[in-house]
Amino acid sequence: MNGKAVGFTITGETDIADLAARTERYLDKHEIPSRDRLDAKLIFRPASLTANAYRRAISTEIKLTRGGSGWYLTGAKRAPLYPRAGDHFLITMTDRALCNVIAFGGYTLPPAT
Repeated sequence: MNGKAVGFTITGETDIADLAARTERYLDKHEIPSRDRLDAKLIFRPASLTANAYRRAISTEIKLTRGGSGWYLTGAKRAPLYPRAGDHFLITMTDRALCNVIAFGGYTLPPAT
């Protein structure tokens, strides 16, 4: 997808497996029950350059979707990166799951770490 590039890209299945594990840890930390994780989605793009030497670079943005038995890769595309941009780690859940979090947890989810 990004030619021979390896910096700021997702290049292998181990990267995707690590991302799925990171997402599960995040959901565990915030006490999201397994039954509410079905159809959750993750959009991820790696952090970019720390110097302003380049105006922008090309990276990989992937989309994972939580099925009944784990995370599945449901999308991958090239994405622009701008200097000093942190990684993009966005989890979306179903309305039912979000209502349960608010009703039982009494809080909103902070940004991923």
